Amino acid sequence: MHETVALMARLEQMAAQPDPSEQRTVFALALVKVFVANLYGRLGIGRSNLLETSAKCFADHTLWELRGRILAAELNTLPSFRPVLTAARHRIEMARRVLASRLARENGDLAVGKIEATDTPGLAINRRDSLASA
Repeated sequence: MHETVALMARLEQMAAQPDPSEQRTVFALALVKVFVANLYGRLGIGRSNLLETSAKCFADHTLWELRGRILAAELNTLPSFRPVLTAARHRIEMARRVLASRLARENGDLAVGKIEATDTPGLAINRRDSLASA
């Protein structure tokens, strides 16, 4: 929580600086990248490991909350300050999409999202199915 507040304060501070917009945007994206890396590190989310469902949900909720705060700041600021906040918000949205695509382990089983093939009627894998039983 404190990290989110600190990041927001820094992003708003960067958006209001007189530096060229491109330079501020690069620094803002670097801050977001560090924030996401620290969040994943605290939750034990690595690049190739399976996620625990609780860690995945917590990370997604944290990123969702941060995205909302950035969007609110973006809407309440001067148009010349918006590109920095918009770039940060887009980076957060991309991080959430990547996180959503990762598989998660639920109670020791691998939780698989529902998959439906349009060309093969009746093919569906329910969320509770696991690779062990497949």
